[in-house]
Amino acid sequence: MKTVYEWSYETLDENGDIIDVDFSDRLKNNNASKICLIKRIGDEIDCEKNRWYAYIEDNRLPKYFNNSLAKVPQKYHNELQKYLQSIKSY
Repeated sequence: MKTVYEWSYETLDENGDIIDVDFSDRLKNNNASKICLIKRIGDEIDCEKNRWYAYIEDNRLPKYFNNSLAKVPQKYHNELQKYLQSIKSY
């Protein structure tokens, strides 16, 4: 099984429903309403078996993915902090 991580950028309507989603391997500047990190587990034969989300709140990722004991890797916490520092300098 292969594990893949990607950033998800969700645009919400006035009711809080998702109306558009964009994905990226790297955290980027986006006008999204919500940003989260997705962890996917699967392979080309069995397709995706599991998917977990970690939504950014108060400029931080949670320690664990939603409804999971899977920790968010430190690499992504670091990426978020570097991104936040880069947009502060503009």
